[in-house]
Amino acid sequence: MNKKAALELSVTGIVVLIIAITVLGLVIFFIKTYFGQTSELVGSNIQAIKRELTDKLGQSGKLLTMNVETVEATKGANQQFVVAVKNTGQNKQGNEVCFIMKFDCISSFSAGNSCKLDGTQPFDKEWVGGKDPVHINDVPQTNWFGKLPGGGIFNIKNLESAVYPIELLIKSQHRPDRYRVELSVYKAGDDKACQEGPSRFDFYQSQTFDIDLK
Repeated sequence: MNKKAALELSVTGIVVLIIAITVLGLVIFFIKTYFGQTSELVGSNIQAIKRELTDKLGQSGKLLTMNVETVEATKGANQQFVVAVKNTGQNKQGNEVCFIMKFDCISSFSAGNSCKLDGTQPFDKEWVGGKDPVHINDVPQTNWFGKLPGGGIFNIKNLESAVYPIELLIKSQHRPDRYRVELSVYKAGDDKACQEGPSRFDFYQSQTFDIDLK
């Protein structure tokens, strides 16, 4: 009886093990398939957005556009949107021109709140991302962005448009609120490429949008 019971227990254990391995395999297959499809969908959406914004620049005559007017954001979480810039310059010594993008928080919507963490003048701009066109090597005291093209300084080919995914990542102690942000783009005044060391950057175009911080 003991041998028979032991044999039955062994068979049962083997069957349970086989079932467990099968289920685990199915779970792994499902996860790989699901996330693979999700990645493809995200990539496909970004490509579609890029085509749409490029067409929009060509048809509207604008130099700068975005795919959203309001970005929904959660503190500490990544959120992407897309920016397109049209280059009207032509580098006589090469095939690309240097640009800078700079983000400034210009106001908050709630009374008593401010773009500045110290609560000073609500309508003073607070630099929150990108590059300063005068002091290129400086960095903002408060940075709301995790990913920018070239860290905020980048080349665009002569007379062409470029589209960039922007990663918003707010980790600062700003209160949940809606913030008005201005994106300003500057172009090398001498139409040089970034690696050629432009002598100055001239204002090119700007656009405002809102960040709804939860």
